[in-house]
Amino acid sequence: MDKLVSVIIIAYNIEQYIEKCLDSVLNQTYTNLEIMVVDDASTDKTRQICDEYVGKDSRVKVIHLSKNEGAANARNLAIENTNGEYLTFIDGDDWVNDNYVEEFLDLAEKNNAEVVIGPYYRFSDKEGMFYFYDAGYSTGELKLDDYLRERALKKVAWYVTACGKLYHRRLFNEKLYGADYFPSDVIMGEDQLIIHRLCLRANRIWYDQNACYCWRIRENSATQSSMTVKKASDCLEGEIQYLVDLMTIGKLNNTAVRAFQNNINLVKSDLEGQGLQNSGVYHKICQLLVLGTRGK
Repeated sequence: MDKLVSVIIIAYNIEQYIEKCLDSVLNQTYTNLEIMVVDDASTDKTRQICDEYVGKDSRVKVIHLSKNEGAANARNLAIENTNGEYLTFIDGDDWVNDNYVEEFLDLAEKNNAEVVIGPYYRFSDKEGMFYFYDAGYSTGELKLDDYLRERALKKVAWYVTACGKLYHRRLFNEKLYGADYFPSDVIMGEDQLIIHRLCLRANRIWYDQNACYCWRIRENSATQSSMTVKKASDCLEGEIQYLVDLMTIGKLNNTAVRAFQNNINLVKSDLEGQGLQNSGVYHKICQLLVLGTRGK
């Protein structure tokens, strides 16, 4: 295989972690890589470390942003400034196994698949422990209906998030959300507005049962920070948009509706935990949940 793969890494104030991430990419068994790091206006030593890696390996490129605008904006910029036939996204505080790209690319090429998905394993900074999960499926084709069901239920993160997947460039030939690939005005759950749309565009989705991507759990990361009104609004928008998309393609069913109710109920609980019961988004969620009880 000689296909160029663009590895897109988003970095923001992760001086403690970015070297491990970059080393894991440079050590890939598949070497025809274009490594694009977008430094989202870091204020620590992340910028300096990224520049050092540019000097170490000619495959590494860095874009430094002057203003912090979030992961979606950084990914959009990276997509437009890379050339690989395939793309993969890695968060700068995570890392991947040495065979990550080779294994996913091999599955994509041999099976004519435009999306390859695999499970994560997680590392807790606080506990210093790894967590592994049931892959759920054996390696093989993941039928669209199976993917859509798993995406709705969201029992595991890897059906929703952008990272830990391989995508064919063709899927990004057209924008995915308005004028963007990823919605730049969303700060929480931007992935859940987009990933299913990529899968809907794909001619085939392939599943790899092997966990090749490590998701680091740290207390001050975006996914672990406290719920806010903006985050809750973004989450609700993502859940509603998913139902609309399913309805549009004739795939809306009771499983998806029940999952929607469960998911927004979790957001409601998080808002309650932060004392945000007076917010508009809290009342909107309550109203939707009341509607869900009608006719029962």
